[in-house]
Formats: sequence, structure tokens, C-alpha cells
Amino acid sequence: MADALSFAETLRRRRSSGESVSFVTLCSENPNSVGLPGVADPRPDYAWKKRRP
Repeated sequence: MADALSFAETLRRRRSSGESVSFVTLCSENPNSVGLPGVADPRPDYAWKKRRP
């Protein structure tokens, strides 16, 4: 992580000195922030039907 931050800082400095630099940063989601990962189970009172009129 330290290497990645150092590289990003190098790009920022090059850009602030006038060089045209473009870069993309990546971030990851916190899997604990919005409930369980994957598909959640339906509510117990959900009446599943193959075809609905």
C-alpha cells in the first residue's frame, strides 16, 4: 500500500508541476457496510409463484 501511495503522490507532483498526467484510482467496498454479500433470502411471508397474472 505504501508503494501505491508513493506512486500516486509522484503522479500528483508531476501534474502539479504542469505535466499532463491522467490516472485512475481503485477502491474496494466494505463488504460489511450493507448487509450480507450475495443474494439475500426473501422475507418469510413472501408468496412465490412461478407465474403471476
